[in-house]
Amino acid sequence: MLGLFVLAAVLLWLNHQTATRFSPTISAEALIRAAWLILLQFMPVLAGAFLGAPLVARELENGTARLAWTQEAGRIRWLVAEVVPVTAVLAVAAAAIGLELRWLLARPAWTGPGTWSPARFDLRPLPFAGWVTLGICLGVFLGAAIRRTVPAMAATLGCYAALLYVTSLWWRMHYLPPLHRPLPHVLVGPEYSYGYGIPLTSGPGDYVLSAAPGRPDGRLLTSAQLDHPASWFRLHHIRLWVTYQPGSRFGLFQVIEFGWLIVLATILMTVAAVLIRRRAA
Repeated sequence: MLGLFVLAAVLLWLNHQTATRFSPTISAEALIRAAWLILLQFMPVLAGAFLGAPLVARELENGTARLAWTQEAGRIRWLVAEVVPVTAVLAVAAAAIGLELRWLLARPAWTGPGTWSPARFDLRPLPFAGWVTLGICLGVFLGAAIRRTVPAMAATLGCYAALLYVTSLWWRMHYLPPLHRPLPHVLVGPEYSYGYGIPLTSGPGDYVLSAAPGRPDGRLLTSAQLDHPASWFRLHHIRLWVTYQPGSRFGLFQVIEFGWLIVLATILMTVAAVLIRRRAA
């Protein structure tokens, strides 16, 4: 697993060196960049399934953990010695890769989904390190609970995927209450047609959760009112009401996500320690 992190770091470094020399317009390069992002996205769950889950489950399944528990090192000390060094090394490696990737994603060659998109937000230094830490601790916890290597690996993959899915598609955008404000309705076309748009901003930008025409007091239009001509919209001063997360919260959301990931990882490790401590030596 550490080799995968090293490989990804080397690939990112090579692209860092070549990006300033060549115009990245070849489609093959775009495919390679996409493959790197996908590889990085899989690293936390692979770390949990193939490193965290077998770390304890294999010892319990084979009975070799009992020998360690009868030595001078106690069960908790044995668990810490097994998990903490590996987790710390991979978390630091993930943060370093995230820093390098942040530089690459800022280049024109890496244009693609917005900064708020899960494919990019998850790979920021703090969230990436947090997800790697959680992946390993989740694997350790399930390994201690199930005590079988292969089932623990499968459970780690499933639980991690479910948590990442819920976080990326819903929970992340509600770390803080979204803002709600109107935008002028200015895009009026010929023959009673109308439309609206959201201005683009530099930097992380705003993440728009919803947008709908409404009255100045915030009441949204009904389906029947949407069929009115453009003159009716101008007469009633219709605005576009946008619900969004401002770009100024982008860094704060990374800190929030890293915080709850570390808290959850700590809880899982604590429960795993309790389970191991209760096992008969």
